[in-house]
Amino acid sequence: MRFNTSLAVAGALSLAVLTAGPVLAEPVAESGAAPTAVATTPAPAATKAPEPTKAPAAKAPETKAPETKAPEAKQTQAPAAKKSAQPVKKVTKAAKEQAAEPAITGVTLSSATVTAGQAYEVTVTTSAVADGKRVHVQGFGDPKVALTKDGKAVVLLVAPSDATPGAKTLKISVEGVATHSSATVTVVEAAKPAIVDAVVSPGLVAPGENYTVAVSTKDVADGKRVHVQGLGDPKVSYVKDGRATVALTAPADAAPGVSTLTISVEGVEAQLKRTIEVGQAIPSSASVTVTPGTVHAGDKVGVQVRSSEPRATDARVTSPAFSGKHAFTLTKGQGEITAATSNDLKPGQYPVTVEIILGERVIATAQTTLTVTAKPVTPTPIVSVDLQLTPGKVRVGGSYLAGVHTDNVKPGTAVVITTPDGKKHTVEVDDFGDAVTRLHVPKDAKPGAYKVVATLPGGQSSTASLTVTQAVVPGADLYLKLSPGTVYAGGDFTAFVASDSAKPGTEVVIADPGGKAVTTKINAHGVAAVRFHVSSGTKAGAYVFSADMERAKKVYATLTVKKRVVAQTDGLTPRGGAETGGGLVAAQVGGGTGGFGGVALGGLLMAAGAGAAFLGRRRRDQV
Repeated sequence: MRFNTSLAVAGALSLAVLTAGPVLAEPVAESGAAPTAVATTPAPAATKAPEPTKAPAAKAPETKAPETKAPEAKQTQAPAAKKSAQPVKKVTKAAKEQAAEPAITGVTLSSATVTAGQAYEVTVTTSAVADGKRVHVQGFGDPKVALTKDGKAVVLLVAPSDATPGAKTLKISVEGVATHSSATVTVVEAAKPAIVDAVVSPGLVAPGENYTVAVSTKDVADGKRVHVQGLGDPKVSYVKDGRATVALTAPADAAPGVSTLTISVEGVEAQLKRTIEVGQAIPSSASVTVTPGTVHAGDKVGVQVRSSEPRATDARVTSPAFSGKHAFTLTKGQGEITAATSNDLKPGQYPVTVEIILGERVIATAQTTLTVTAKPVTPTPIVSVDLQLTPGKVRVGGSYLAGVHTDNVKPGTAVVITTPDGKKHTVEVDDFGDAVTRLHVPKDAKPGAYKVVATLPGGQSSTASLTVTQAVVPGADLYLKLSPGTVYAGGDFTAFVASDSAKPGTEVVIADPGGKAVTTKINAHGVAAVRFHVSSGTKAGAYVFSADMERAKKVYATLTVKKRVVAQTDGLTPRGGAETGGGLVAAQVGGGTGGFGGVALGGLLMAAGAGAAFLGRRRRDQV
């Protein structure tokens, strides 16, 4: 919802019942040619009122030139120029901003936590500080300096290599700024590389058979060596994406029994132990599937296990995506569990490994992959407020409407409107996010430019300008607005007229393009409205309407009509052809001064109506 200052929506939104008597007039044949659109002309007195106060200030420098020969004239004029300028500097916002002292307005860190030896940035924002001023950051490591540019400086720092974990305070100072600022950076221990798991497959081998050891690591760089020794010749593989698979062979002369395997990774202090049994192998195969195969971190998945050996008693599932191992019982070699993924998983692919167990032996293994994707980010709705004043120019002691439109604000939210005199007025927004209230200019207010501010509970605000004039504008002002300005043939619109200076009951004549007129009266709120119906036979084009009032200049507004073909129904019997705009005349609705009445007028149906029609609008979910 927006408030049109030229329309003087003040009266339309005050919910006053407006009246206007219908005028009978004979239809006017449409020629297809419409008067040229003429823009609404504001009252001349309203634009000329400020000119007398501006003229002396503008001419003051010009009077000095011709009097350069008379010393006395120079002396008397110089003080006059200074007196007229001083009050302006005291009240203008620009003068206050120029006098503002330099200050630090914000300090942000590229990272609130660092490890020893890690580089990070401190961004310092300032106000009223010239470019090239030095910005110092000290208190943690070597002091650093950067220069301001466009009110900002970025200081690059490095945490000391011997920094101990804990919170560290940074002291920020800016050349020319009297006060200091501070920020806190926390030193944390760097993540240590580790061996997460090692899976031996199969767990039971015959002499001379091959087996593998699948090793999972954390925070181990690619290319680091992985060693496995304990049964057969030691073997080496290399880490890639945190994993490595080492292929080994049981010696042909290996004695039956259980052997211990030692797994070590370059750069990792701790080792991992696993066992493998040499004996008669039990032929078996296995499969494992996860459902769904793609999830977000923290989601649950189903793990289904199948073994070709019906005597298998248990299964054990491991994965970097799960916390710990999941063991469960098999029935005829089959089983299923539900496992939850870790909440802090990064997007990527994670192996899921199953071991099939018969008694205490691992007789088969299988592996599949689980894909983890990033969680969708739901954008936070932007909460905003917009304030409009109608009219924007008010005389001392007069009144005006403050209209508020908000986005993403709950109905009933309180909006505080602060007027130039410091008073606060609270209004609540409706289901459409809108609110309106009438405000008054004090009788002792001084003429000039002022600001009115609307503020939401969250701190979002909007500012609108208000001009206060000293005296009543001579003559009468008149405004005309068609809403909507574009309609389809067969549609409706409302002509609004408004005046800031006309007395209640003042007659206004609204004329259609054919010259046929209807008379309405200005109400106590300075507005009036007339409802029109555009006949379905009206030709597409631009149609100029006018409004005339005593002691005011005639004003104009243009209506654009678009053609729309409407299917005939049983409830519509056309009267007259398309050339005359003939159609149904609206029936009387309501009664007294608040109802609608209508007659055919210049090819259109004109009806007097209430200004409340201007409030019609769709809800947000219909936009």
